[in-house]
Amino acid sequence: MSRIGKKPILLPKEVEFNVSNSLVLVKGPKGELKKEINPAIKVSVEGDSICLRPVSGSNAKEVSPLWGLYRSLLKNMVKGVSVGFETRTTPQIDPSPYLCTGRSGKFTASVRH
Repeated sequence: MSRIGKKPILLPKEVEFNVSNSLVLVKGPKGELKKEINPAIKVSVEGDSICLRPVSGSNAKEVSPLWGLYRSLLKNMVKGVSVGFETRTTPQIDPSPYLCTGRSGKFTASVRH
């Protein structure tokens, strides 16, 4: 059993989620995404959450990794169409001196704390 696959995905109010056969369509304010799901995984909408479950009679060793994978993919799709992509960077300072060359010659610059 997949621990990740068991967790439901909360569906924001502005996101529309449709499942037809093995094709999942997620629409939101930031765009639209589609994904084909393995038929061994059943996707259903229950209230304001998305639930994934393995189809009964399928091989547990093969389905368990797919269960967690598809849950993560669908969660990222929902996040992508609602919030979008963002990066957070932190400046990194290298304390070693830098050797710079220019028209007037060479000089060394270093960072001191």
